[in-house]
Amino acid sequence: MKVKALVCGFLIATAPLLAADTAQLEAAAKKIADQQQKLADEVQELLKLLGMQSALSNISLISADASASSAVKVATADGIKEYQKKRFEEAKESFQKAWEDAPNTAFTNFNLGMVYHKLGKTALSKKMLKTSLDLDSSLAGSDKVKAFLEGKEFEKDIVNSEENKEIDEAKTQLTNLKKRVDSYLSSKTMPVPKRMSAAVEQLNKMVDIAGNHDKLVEEYYLDIADNFVAFEMFDRATELYSAYEKSMKGKVLPDGYHTALLDVQEKSKQLDGILDDYVANTPSKEVSRKLNRDLKELEIFATQIDNFVKDLDSEDADFAKVCKRLKEYRWGDKPDRHVIVASRYLELFYSTLAGTLPLDRYMDEGGDRFFKNITMLADRLPNSHAEFIDVELSVNGTKVPYTVMYSYIPKHEAFVIVRLPKRDLS
Repeated sequence: MKVKALVCGFLIATAPLLAADTAQLEAAAKKIADQQQKLADEVQELLKLLGMQSALSNISLISADASASSAVKVATADGIKEYQKKRFEEAKESFQKAWEDAPNTAFTNFNLGMVYHKLGKTALSKKMLKTSLDLDSSLAGSDKVKAFLEGKEFEKDIVNSEENKEIDEAKTQLTNLKKRVDSYLSSKTMPVPKRMSAAVEQLNKMVDIAGNHDKLVEEYYLDIADNFVAFEMFDRATELYSAYEKSMKGKVLPDGYHTALLDVQEKSKQLDGILDDYVANTPSKEVSRKLNRDLKELEIFATQIDNFVKDLDSEDADFAKVCKRLKEYRWGDKPDRHVIVASRYLELFYSTLAGTLPLDRYMDEGGDRFFKNITMLADRLPNSHAEFIDVELSVNGTKVPYTVMYSYIPKHEAFVIVRLPKRDLS
């Protein structure tokens, strides 16, 4: 009885201490995990210098079996995605979830064994990988796994050392560019259009650098494509998906790859349909009649825009000053014929309309962001000339019919957009 009382008293006395130390224990555990990861990374760097590589290098992870539960499929797909981003602690958490739900499957043991290897936990890695081979001896890369289990943990790197050096230098460049992209996207001081144009410039540099090596294409192209999708540059994203798939020939594509590709292609198709309608648009008969009635004035109008664009493309070095010079232009004598100059990234350079809304706020009768979509026509308008299009824009909650004239300036990747109320075309 006395022993029982002593035990109870000890537990009561230590309970607050255990609760108070939980945060410290968690912090200590994280510190140890970080040190292990750092040590594993340093080992890999030393192996590269020695012309060696892990026996498990270049082995792809295994997607979930078709018969697996949806939870296991999701956890496995998440783990593979994190693994490819070199976020091995996060990958381990996802693979652990999949393994707990399906401990007797080859792919859950294999993937968990691979990520333990990346984390420098060799004993756990060998345990899981041995179980995976016991469950399925025909796994892809089984010969390398057997070599690893037999203690042949490292082998000569067949990749030329000069190529390794070149890839390492490229990775350094890509890492720096990625940091710039992240800083632009998270900037609180830059306007959104400026963030976008600055980020796209860096992303294009990343594409060029990574494109010289299949390994880097595999590692970077999908993440870069995700950024282009966020910017609604679907054609660019599709190009990167295609290059990635080509570099992965003979390897297992990550779970969800085809679904993501189909989603991008569908969005690209929808946008193409919208832009095709703009390109094919011709003014209605009523507007055409009014345009013909005002032909003399509008011919001067269009000619002035064409001449302005030609001068801008060939002579003007300072684009900001050129935009200011627009104040000198007075096309016609109608006060609400407004001129907007915007980049293809929606950056508003100039507007004669006081209090102009951001371009992505202007909606047409179909709910499409009309001015924003015009700026996506850049690649379809190689020649600088004035185009007319009919549209109804939402103004103060009501629909107002306009004829819009626009012209593209390739040198500056910018548009001159002129808003003509239809009521004035008479």
